[in-house]
Amino acid sequence: MVGAGNVGCTIAQLAAHADISAQITLIDLVPGLAESIALDLNHAAGITRSAAIADGTTDLTHVHGADVVVVTAGRPRTPGMLRSDLIEINRRVIRRVADAIKENAPDAVVIVVTNPLDEMTVEMLNVTGFDRSKVLGMAGTLDSSRFRQALAQAASVACADVEAITLGSHGDEMAPIVSQARIKDRPLGVHLSAASINLSAEQAVAGGAEVVRLRKTGSAFIAPAYATIELLDHLRGARTGSVPVSVMLEGEYGINGVVLGVPCELGEQGLIRVEEITLDDSEKNSLNNAATAIEQRLASLK
Repeated sequence: MVGAGNVGCTIAQLAAHADISAQITLIDLVPGLAESIALDLNHAAGITRSAAIADGTTDLTHVHGADVVVVTAGRPRTPGMLRSDLIEINRRVIRRVADAIKENAPDAVVIVVTNPLDEMTVEMLNVTGFDRSKVLGMAGTLDSSRFRQALAQAASVACADVEAITLGSHGDEMAPIVSQARIKDRPLGVHLSAASINLSAEQAVAGGAEVVRLRKTGSAFIAPAYATIELLDHLRGARTGSVPVSVMLEGEYGINGVVLGVPCELGEQGLIRVEEITLDDSEKNSLNNAATAIEQRLASLK
């Protein structure tokens, strides 16, 4: 776990409680931060009966031998800031972390959580030189959860009654996939008006910004942590089926050389395959627009 701020700490807590890994190493450049959290987690094991052992350090070489490296390090958003505003700041952080992973954990699967997610996943791929199957961006699980919650609230049903995903960018170019969404196994239009569906999609896109606006000093961390745990569960086989993940596309959906959120099947070695679902014309356009926007942002930094 590289980054022991709110997101990293919460992921470590959830992972320890669920015994996802026998060993959890937290790494943070702030002296004492990762160490204190690891000690706190170990103290909790007497209550949770978790078998996981946590340790903390400031030394990035301690990623050595890791099966999975989750990267949350970087500056969070503050009110008025777009995710894209963080590109140059967090790019430097990702480069340093990626160098350490390349040198010390060449066989690891890397989950990137740092914003702006799509661009930082590209940076991780470029610096490590890893195959696309080994570098995954956590965004779609979070954005899809926000979309499902918004739909459930609008329809006055439980979130468990809603199936819905978002694709595309983790940002303003996010594409909530309305055509495939279901409430109690029926199309959205059976339960909701077009206006309610559109509002739910808008709430999914703006959900992260609304948390930032209310917190004022940081961004969301509870939902992102649970969303990361969902990916870890798919990697270890505790969950099956497809899950939205940001990966480098190689012709899927007619897009090449761009990291975008798409449905994927995962296994212990990372990406197994990209699932190409049926999209309507508007959703196809949204996915293409997201790809173009990310390409333009990356090109402006070269």
